[in-house]
Formats: sequence, structure tokens, C-alpha cells
Amino acid sequence: MDTNVFRFSRELKQLVKDGHIRIALDVSRADFFDSHALGILVFHYTNMSKENRNLIIINNNSDPQAYMNGLFESTGLINVFPVITNKEALSSC
Repeated sequence: MDTNVFRFSRELKQLVKDGHIRIALDVSRADFFDSHALGILVFHYTNMSKENRNLIIINNNSDPQAYMNGLFESTGLINVFPVITNKEALSSC
């Protein structure tokens, strides 16, 4: 497993374990997410949802050609994850 994916997994797992009710993940500047990283997101999103907790994705990159926009669109995850376009919108989540 890639070192970045391992670190991402470990850090997200720790936030979940610490009992945070809401975790916001800003992917606006991400230029790559492999299947492992997507699996980590789906896993934690599903488990947090079962516990009435929220994993929210922030993506303020409005370019439809941007990597993360295309990834979420092509995988259908745009319809699964709550994706907001700025941190100020967190108050409504």
C-alpha cells in the first residue's frame, strides 16, 4: 500500500476512533485518489453514517475537468457523499 494511502487511512481512522461527530475532508487540491483511498472513504462514511456521524467532503474546485470532480462523477460517489464547495457551508451539514 502506498505510504500516502497508509497515512491517510491511519489519520482518518484515528479521527473516527476519537469519536468526532463530524469529519470534513477537503479534497480541493487532491490530484490523485486510488481505489484504496476511495475504499477508505466509503468504509468510514458507511460506518460513521450508521452511528449518526458525518463524513463530509469539501471540494471548492469548480472545474468539471478537475481530477476529483471527474472521479466522484465517474464512480457515482457524487450521489453518495455529501460534497460541499466551501468550508462556510459546513454549518448547514
